[in-house]
Amino acid sequence: MKRIAIVGFGLIGGSLSLALRRNAGVHVTAIDRAPVLARAEAKSAADELLPLDDAEAMKVALERSDITVLAVPVSTIVRLVPWSLSHAPVVTDCGSTKREIAQTAAAEPRGTWFVPGHPMAGLPDGGIENARGDLFEGRTWILCPEYADPAARIAVAEMVTLTGAHLVELSPEAHDRAVAVTSHLPQLLASSLFTLAEDQQARVAMGPAFERATRGAGGLDSMWTDIFETNADEVARAAEALSRELSQVAASLRRSPPDVQAALGVLAKARARRHRG
Repeated sequence: MKRIAIVGFGLIGGSLSLALRRNAGVHVTAIDRAPVLARAEAKSAADELLPLDDAEAMKVALERSDITVLAVPVSTIVRLVPWSLSHAPVVTDCGSTKREIAQTAAAEPRGTWFVPGHPMAGLPDGGIENARGDLFEGRTWILCPEYADPAARIAVAEMVTLTGAHLVELSPEAHDRAVAVTSHLPQLLASSLFTLAEDQQARVAMGPAFERATRGAGGLDSMWTDIFETNADEVARAAEALSRELSQVAASLRRSPPDVQAALGVLAKARARRHRG
């Protein structure tokens, strides 16, 4: 019997539980606030439910677990790393940035038993009520086991495999650099594009392309505060690089006559690289 304790039972934590419990011999303990646990119980999303205010029961649950997963915001993960490592044999997380979390774990006596992780999956609406057992199927799940004990890495990798996700390993630095481009910047762009359409009263003409491009507009301040505080340099670098690319397109189209071929070059470069895989 594999015992998994999940701290934070929203969309990611709940989906992880549903995915793992499709496999025989997996027991999941959900740890969160009482209202969240009530919704989890209604979905039969876990085998055991523990409220956050029951410190002794949580301690026992972590000690009995094979793996404890911190599926909470990055700032909360950083705060919980020392506590979780003092009780759980192996700990991983689902935070959207990795450098600060990895540095915090490395400073702990049992830091090698922490395996930083990030499932590249989500939905427009969060919460346990939207959790799905197939959320991770075919998606990338990044682990950053640079300083992890090999046994801890293997244990977490096996858990990830049970969800149907595709495992990728990166350093914390490479992770934060990559997700600034593939996750953080696209969501910022979605928000900027949505606001631009509002300011120019252009939403009356929106179609499927606009809807797809702005699906991630908005977002929770709590999540974005963590991203901006822990990945500011990489998000800024990505935004500046894109701004340079768009500025070049704008400059080519302002010429008289417009340099259409230069603008088309952006599309051609993307097509070539996309087909190259």
